[in-house]
Amino acid sequence: GIRICRITEGPLKADVAAALSGVVTLAIPGASAIRTALPLLQALQPTVIRLAWDADARTNLHVAGGLEMAAHLLRTEMPGAELELETWATDPATHEPKGLDDALSAGATLTAHAGQAAWSALVDILHDSGRTPRPETIALAGMADAEDLTAAQHTGDAMSDGGMMGGE
Repeated sequence: GIRICRITEGPLKADVAAALSGVVTLAIPGASAIRTALPLLQALQPTVIRLAWDADARTNLHVAGGLEMAAHLLRTEMPGAELELETWATDPATHEPKGLDDALSAGATLTAHAGQAAWSALVDILHDSGRTPRPETIALAGMADAEDLTAAQHTGDAMSDGGMMGGE
């Protein structure tokens, strides 16, 4: 198999990213279409699967949700591969560069978050988008274990916001 296989949204973006970076880059037809990549990933058997979703995952809860779904699906379906999350800085006013292709073309610094840091970066993206992370995403980020989180959610249901927030 190959060492690193990156997945991004859109075939043109994937072609440009592969040409500019030299990293094998698969395209999916949208943020929630990760299942379309599974047969090829299973054939390639990469050591690392790097998710490089568009930067609008931070502002679009549907894109963020697709990223979270992809991470969990790949964790289940490709257990031998290490999962990474690739991000880059964007302009706060324009949110550019949006796609991986534009980020590479612009010479942006790409960061490949691995292990627990990948899940932590995913939690940050989900929070930024307004989407609540799954309990298992939070647990994988090392922010709480799933049992503690579930207990906290049930306790929180019975408490007022004032009691939980401590007067914020």
